[in-house]
Amino acid sequence: MSTLDIIRGDLHKSPLPPGWRRVVLGEVCNRIDYGFTASADSALSSPRFLRITDIQNGKVDWERVPGCSISQAEMTAYTLADGDIVFARTGATTGKSYLIAAPPPAVFASYLIRVRPDDKFVDPTFLYWYFQSDEYWWRISQGARGGAQDGFNATMLAALKIPLPPLPEQKRITSTLREQMAAVERSRAAAKMRLEVAKALPAAFMRKYLEGTHCRRWPSVSLGNVCSIDARQVDPKLPAYRDLPHVNGENIEAGTGKLYGVKSAAQDRMTSGKYLFEPGVVLYSKLRPYLRKVALADFRGLCSADMYPLSFDTSRVDPRFALWVLLGQPFTDYAIGESQRARMPKLNRDQLFAWPFPLPPMDQQRHVADILERSINGVQALTTSLLSELAAINDLGIAILRDAFRTGIRESD
Repeated sequence: MSTLDIIRGDLHKSPLPPGWRRVVLGEVCNRIDYGFTASADSALSSPRFLRITDIQNGKVDWERVPGCSISQAEMTAYTLADGDIVFARTGATTGKSYLIAAPPPAVFASYLIRVRPDDKFVDPTFLYWYFQSDEYWWRISQGARGGAQDGFNATMLAALKIPLPPLPEQKRITSTLREQMAAVERSRAAAKMRLEVAKALPAAFMRKYLEGTHCRRWPSVSLGNVCSIDARQVDPKLPAYRDLPHVNGENIEAGTGKLYGVKSAAQDRMTSGKYLFEPGVVLYSKLRPYLRKVALADFRGLCSADMYPLSFDTSRVDPRFALWVLLGQPFTDYAIGESQRARMPKLNRDQLFAWPFPLPPMDQQRHVADILERSINGVQALTTSLLSELAAINDLGIAILRDAFRTGIRESD
């Protein structure tokens, strides 16, 4: 069930907590207005000219915010104050807000909306937390025609109905939320750090087993000496081929060797000639080599002309070992360097076959391939687990805010 389903199906049935009331935002704010139209000037340092692009990940680095030229009257009208809340009213961040805290002398751009709460009625931090809640997002989606991005404006914001407890209760909730959300953020940062470490492990494993000092003892061979491209072009519309799996670059996950979303040639509505490959080939996408799209096919199928189906001499090369070699950084660096000579980055057949690499005896190839498969499959399982953990942390933040503003959304409100 989605967040909006929960809100519609659960929260709207709940009454407001005792002492709370629902008010129109414009009635408890001193100002709700658009910003100043000007050109940013990096040569000026004051006043700062806050734009949508200066708000990154919920933060503003005021030292990086450019200045602007402005009259004294305009400065008075558009100066940001501690406790102001600004909203993005266009672009991908439409509806997102930022709480101004101890700003330098600064004004705000016309693509932002400023809300200045009346502190006799509203604690600015309480209001800011409300603007992070799923109730807020549901309400603005209901008030905007075509969605928040198409209809978010100062008039709509001023008419927004918000839940409002007494001021002491607002401050208590704000204090509790500050502690809880700080804990969520610490957990989120720790999970992201672990995820970044996990993402770096596959490259570290490949460096260890394919680029270590022991590799210098292996004889060097060119790729063209141990593999060939034997696939012939066929008509994918013919009955013999239309039900075969069809692989293109979009079916290969970058950097992992994994295939996904493979459909038949008929399902992909293929009409032009495709290359017929046999089980055991290594499929290499020659376009944009920096994407590292390589996969080992254990089935008979068709591939596009943008891929090389590489048939290896299995008396000399284990295709699983070849897969990791082609995913490795030395080959990627070579492929990127060679492909930059063309207008569209791609590796031609001569460039591919000319690449030299160290080739160990077959038993060592199998040993390395086994280790890399186990290690990297383990890393991928760990990454999946960490992504689930990160999603759970994000859901926890949403749940904390929902609990804080568990006020009852009624369709008639």
